[in-house]
Amino acid sequence: MTGSCTPADMINLRLILVSGKTKEFLFSPNDSAADIAKHVYDNWPMDWEEEQVSSPNILRLIYQGRFLHGNVTLGALKLPLGKTTVMHLVARETLPEPNSQGQRNREKTGESNCCVILWDDQTSRNQLTDNGSTDGSQKKQVSMMGPEEKAAVVLNDTFVRPARFYLSGFTNFPHAKYYYLFLCFVYIMTVLGNCFLLTVIYLVEALHTPKYMIVFNLAFTDLCGSTALIPKLLDSFLFDRRYILYEACLSYMFFVLYFASVQSWTLVTMSYDRFIAICSPLRYHNIVTKEAIGLMLLFSWVSILCVVAYAIKLFDRLSFCRSVVVKSFFCDHGPVYLLACNDSSLNNIMAYIAFVAVLLIPFLLIALTYVCIGVALKRIASGEERLKAFKTCVSHLLLVAIFFVPILGTNIVSVVSYIHPNIRIINSSLTHTIPALLNPIIYSLKTEEVLASIKKLLKRSQNNQVTKKW
Repeated sequence: MTGSCTPADMINLRLILVSGKTKEFLFSPNDSAADIAKHVYDNWPMDWEEEQVSSPNILRLIYQGRFLHGNVTLGALKLPLGKTTVMHLVARETLPEPNSQGQRNREKTGESNCCVILWDDQTSRNQLTDNGSTDGSQKKQVSMMGPEEKAAVVLNDTFVRPARFYLSGFTNFPHAKYYYLFLCFVYIMTVLGNCFLLTVIYLVEALHTPKYMIVFNLAFTDLCGSTALIPKLLDSFLFDRRYILYEACLSYMFFVLYFASVQSWTLVTMSYDRFIAICSPLRYHNIVTKEAIGLMLLFSWVSILCVVAYAIKLFDRLSFCRSVVVKSFFCDHGPVYLLACNDSSLNNIMAYIAFVAVLLIPFLLIALTYVCIGVALKRIASGEERLKAFKTCVSHLLLVAIFFVPILGTNIVSVVSYIHPNIRIINSSLTHTIPALLNPIIYSLKTEEVLASIKKLLKRSQNNQVTKKW
């Protein structure tokens, strides 16, 4: 039933589907959520034909971003009579379980196939006050409520938290497994290359300088970032274990984003080192000390930790009452928070802040340092000396281009126009993995100091072997 004039003893419900279609129905305060679902199913509107469901039992009402239990009545929700109230109507998703053990665990814990419901009693009390109750009357109202009414008040402040997310990965992408095998090869080479570079820097005392403190930090973050991302990616898609627990998803997101962000600011620290070396060469050893570089790196780790941790913490305020399919190859920040059915504007703002703080500002700082370096190089009279000074920056410029160009390009294109999910996945996965693979190669093959140190280590190893034989 619908009507433009709502009777004084009835409640007009405007139901909204996920597709955006709406319809109004009249109900009495005694009607429960289950009664409403049954009535809507029996009187399914003609223009909702594409959204037709097979049973009223899978229809769920969402009020203020929260699921309503089937036995909760409209009267218990204290909805105003004679007026229109907006609710969402969704079909609860039933994705297949990854294994029988998970099903047995849910049967033991009483956990549903769709979600876990959490609530905050303090928030419930605050909302009662916000709805117009005074402190005295609030306590009286709570104490006089029946069980159903108390459940309804708590329900208004529950958050739908999925037990699992599902990583979709590629869609209609032939031979995707070969691409994942390629990433497996990339990971193996990344581990070998970065471990080798870390070992060389650690063993050769001549490399215990501020510059190679930064290189060591970059190699370490490359190793950690690749380890945070690729093994789980391979497990998800090569072995078809695409379900990931809610908490594990947020942890996955934290470590991948954290190490990628530290890489970004490590490149800024490198540009600072090159800036001082070329623009103030006589003061280089007084300015760029181990203590100064150590503090800069420590500040980067701590400040980025705070930014990323806060971005992940904001997920606690989101309610996921629709799809749990993450359209990405890992628990990426954007694809996950966009699944929320309540207000995610704060998460969106935080995403822009993180983009500016982690990518845009570092890129602009690096660009500014190279403008200053370019001005300083022009002042050098000898062309040979100018080329020699510039060669010390080549390795860093390659790292900057490899890291920033793909990731900035992807983000800018996705904002101004449409980018196919498969292309985005390929671009993002290569952005997260290829720099970590190439960094040790660039610093091993393009840097004379590292090559000389490797030769020293090999010569020392050969001498030790000869000594043992004698």
